[in-house]
Parts: sequence; C-alpha cells; structure tokens
Amino acid sequence: MTGHLLLFVGLAIMVICVVNMFLVFTNKVKPFSVFNISSNSSNGSLNISDIISELKKNSPNALNPATLPKLDILSPEVLNQTLNLSSHFFLMSFILGFGYKLATLGTQLIRTINVKLKSHLLEVINNGAQAKPEQSEPQSTPPEPVQPGEPVQPIQTIQI
Repeated sequence: MTGHLLLFVGLAIMVICVVNMFLVFTNKVKPFSVFNISSNSSNGSLNISDIISELKKNSPNALNPATLPKLDILSPEVLNQTLNLSSHFFLMSFILGFGYKLATLGTQLIRTINVKLKSHLLEVINNGAQAKPEQSEPQSTPPEPVQPGEPVQPIQTIQI
C-alpha cells in the first residue's frame, strides 16, 4: 500500500510541475516574482544627439561618469521576466526531480522481485519473503573440491 501511495503522489507532483511550467511558458500564469530590478536611466527619455553634443564640447565634465546619463542595455521588464522565468524553471525542475524520486521509490516497493536459487524459487513481496519450493531431486553427491588454477563454478544463481 505504501508503494502505491508513493507512486501516485510522485506522479501527481510531476504532472502538477509540468502543467505549471507549460502554463508559465505560454504566459497564462505569471512566474514567481523573485527578481525586481529597477530602471538605471536617470531620465525617462534619452536623446543621443544631446550626448554627442556634450561630448563634442570638450568640456572637463564631458567624460565625467557622474554627469553622463545611465543607459539601460536591456529594459528592466525584459530582464526581470527572464530572471523570473529562469528561477521558476529551476525551482520546478527541482520539485519535478523530487516527484520522480518518490515515484521511483514507490515502483520499487510495488515490484515483485524473483530470486532463483538452486533448489528454491523465492518470491519477495512487500510484506516479507514467501518461499515456494520447486520439486527437485536432492543432490546425491557433494561437490568436488576445486583444484588450484581451475575456474570456480557458481553454487547458486540469483536473478533480480
């Protein structure tokens, strides 16, 4: 029962994460707002001709970084959206991996493992081991001792 619960919870987490990422990347849902970068420019409108005329004057203040206007290479809205989408993607990927691990653990608890020994077939189930002996002939002679340099034959084989 625990295996089934872990499997379904893991699958539900994975489906919710995938649907959430799909909705965020199709712009139907807003991503988590982690970043909020404000504008760098000193005034709203920037006129390039004013900057060029200021530089042509050759005044001592022309090349002073404090007097030059601050420029935005990327608009703050685009930068915020890109960073928020990236952080949302990484967070959802982490949660998706957690759901995958839960589903894998649930699958391993549900799965039946067959172990075949030389004279018995053991079926390992969630609640414990149940032995189902097969009808086989008892071994009449003991195995021969191994001489040095000879390959060793396996006594039992285990298949998982």
